[in-house]
Amino acid sequence: MTVYVDLATNPRGVTIIAVLWTMMALSGTFLSLRLYSKLTRSRSLWWDDYFIIVAWVCQPCLDLLFPVF
Repeated sequence: MTVYVDLATNPRGVTIIAVLWTMMALSGTFLSLRLYSKLTRSRSLWWDDYFIIVAWVCQPCLDLLFPVF
């Protein structure tokens, strides 16, 4: 049986949120470097780049909803 512990009372709650947003910042940095290198070399974006962009845009929504559930 799973016991629900609110993130505010969970001693690791703040750490979990910090790790989520740190990973979001790191992935945003690597995504921007990838897009910068593609666009400066006059290469077009492929389907995988669009999937990465969509996933990165959806990730903050999931990070914001994580403490709610």
